[in-house]
Amino acid sequence: SVGKKTVIVLTPRSGSSGLANMLTATNKIGYPDEYCNQALMPGLKVNARTELDFLNAIEQTYCGQNGHFSIEITYGDIAKFEALDFFAHFQDSPFVHLRRADILDQAISCHLATRTGIY
Repeated sequence: SVGKKTVIVLTPRSGSSGLANMLTATNKIGYPDEYCNQALMPGLKVNARTELDFLNAIEQTYCGQNGHFSIEITYGDIAKFEALDFFAHFQDSPFVHLRRADILDQAISCHLATRTGIY
């Protein structure tokens, strides 16, 4: 069962995949991933009728052995939650806001990744 939750709010090309890999390796914070990004998770099939059902299903499926669930999510994906107040759902959870210190490098990285398809 899900206990603690952590939300990693990211901007693209900010190093979130590397952070998620390191956090997963600790076996203490679940398996953070971009569960709400359909482009990155095309195989994710969740039987859910509502946004709340969806979040509850991924929390149950992807929480760690210690019950900790973590999610990576962009501001754009948060905005897609219409019927559910995403922030209220995670109100007791820490939010980690991840961005690169050099926004120009981030923009160049995003452009090159989009152009080449190599992420």
